[in-house]
Amino acid sequence: AEDIAKRVATYQNGSPTTIIGPPTSGARVLNEFWRDALGGEWRCTGAGTPGTWLQIRPAAVTADPSNGMPAGTSRRRLRLSLSTVRGSAERRGVRRVKSDMKATSVITLVLAGWLSSCAHSPTATPDLRTPAATVIGFTKAAAQGNADLAQRHFLPGGVDYLDIRETLQAQPGTPMYPARRMLEAVDVSQPITVTQQTGDEQGLKVVWRVTFGKAFEEKGRRVEAGSQYEFDATLKRTAKGWLIDNF
Repeated sequence: AEDIAKRVATYQNGSPTTIIGPPTSGARVLNEFWRDALGGEWRCTGAGTPGTWLQIRPAAVTADPSNGMPAGTSRRRLRLSLSTVRGSAERRGVRRVKSDMKATSVITLVLAGWLSSCAHSPTATPDLRTPAATVIGFTKAAAQGNADLAQRHFLPGGVDYLDIRETLQAQPGTPMYPARRMLEAVDVSQPITVTQQTGDEQGLKVVWRVTFGKAFEEKGRRVEAGSQYEFDATLKRTAKGWLIDNF
């Protein structure tokens, strides 16, 4: 075990590599040998940049019981290493590498197609299937300050298509800033309830009730947290679904 622990990592640019796992860059040839920073040994099974690698000997390191990581390895170093490996996976497809150790089990997972967006992402797809879905989706996006997503609930070229973005990006002291504060004060954890629908597909008036989660000023009047308010808008049905024309 002592001899194994003294293995020297493969040299890069004149010094031992600090990479944990197989190499993540450079042109590699078939059967090339690689020893990582923790002593794990790898063999290239597919030439390329950076090639495809198979682990032929696990790393032999002791575990630090205080943090569950190999001794001498910082959390920051592990995070950086995993980030590097993950980035290489995006370039070369799905690959999973497992390092099996006796003293501690260190598993490095390399995944292709990294997770892209969350619900707050401006590229999220709005639900426009029903008038209620449209106004509720818009209200949540506006409350989160997501101007891009909020605008996708509006009819391009419609009455308020440009105004809603301007409102949600308004700065303090500008005429539209009070409206922005009102929309962002909505508590989306509380029910958003449609109370009225009148009209047809070319002009449907929808009224919905919201609850404010924080206080704000409206035309010199203080609106307290917990207060309820009704918004209204006119929607039109399109090939994409129900879109807000006038809010």
